[in-house]
Amino acid sequence: MMEVKSISKKYGNKTILDKVSFAIESGEIVGLVGKNGAGKSTLMKIMAHLDPDFKGEIDEKSRIGYFIENPKLYEKKTGLWHLRFFSSIYGRRFDLEDYKDFLDDIGLAEVLNKKVRSYSLGMKEKLGVMISMLNQPDFVILDEPTNGMDIDSSMNLLKNIRKYADKKGVGFLLSSHKLEDIEEICDRVLFLDESHLEEEMDSSWDDIFNVTLILKDAESVDRFVEKQGLGSVTGVSGKSIKLETVCGFTEIMNELKKMDIDIVDYKSEKRSLRNIYMEKISERREKTV
Repeated sequence: MMEVKSISKKYGNKTILDKVSFAIESGEIVGLVGKNGAGKSTLMKIMAHLDPDFKGEIDEKSRIGYFIENPKLYEKKTGLWHLRFFSSIYGRRFDLEDYKDFLDDIGLAEVLNKKVRSYSLGMKEKLGVMISMLNQPDFVILDEPTNGMDIDSSMNLLKNIRKYADKKGVGFLLSSHKLEDIEEICDRVLFLDESHLEEEMDSSWDDIFNVTLILKDAESVDRFVEKQGLGSVTGVSGKSIKLETVCGFTEIMNELKKMDIDIVDYKSEKRSLRNIYMEKISERREKTV
């Protein structure tokens, strides 16, 4: 387990991080979400031991791999040269067989003998991710790892990161503005906003539906709100009810039938991480008004 305890960081009088604490278990993938300037990059650099000027504690025993967005590579050298070079920096000899399956699966093996200047941005990102794993880390920090990739390439890389974490027991911290990336593979999500860790949430958000029911009359609405056990009522307006629930259409219809309540219309939307993120931003704005 990698622990981050009460991390605080200032630039002059500006607070960048304020007593941020969390932990990442071995084999767990944790997402880091926040707007630009929230402190994500600073936090990741501290965790990667690249910024020693902070208050608090981080795990000094674990080996950390770190991928930074748009990695600086040697354009005239091959991908294989990079893997051998960075392995030597870690005091290791690069053995292609150790990583062959992962390289094959992410589509990097076929271009290893080509010079990096011929790589697409997405392929350079994949090489950067591979370099971050060369020191056989206990935990890997990934900052925007799917930048420059199309949907298929992104999903393929994420799927294989998930597979690698499960197989090797390596923990990952993944930061991305593409919330669908985090939604795809993360076990938990950390919301960082204006230097504070606002909330931790496990992946059960994926089981939640935002349902809107239009009932026959206002009396039915009152009766439903009083007796329902389907979930949380998040809004009532006239004959309309908004409900947050894990129940599907059939369960809701059966419950309405038991209550002898007639329904006029039904709408359901699976709750996404984007929905939740926008709610958090809205809540923060309301608090500061």
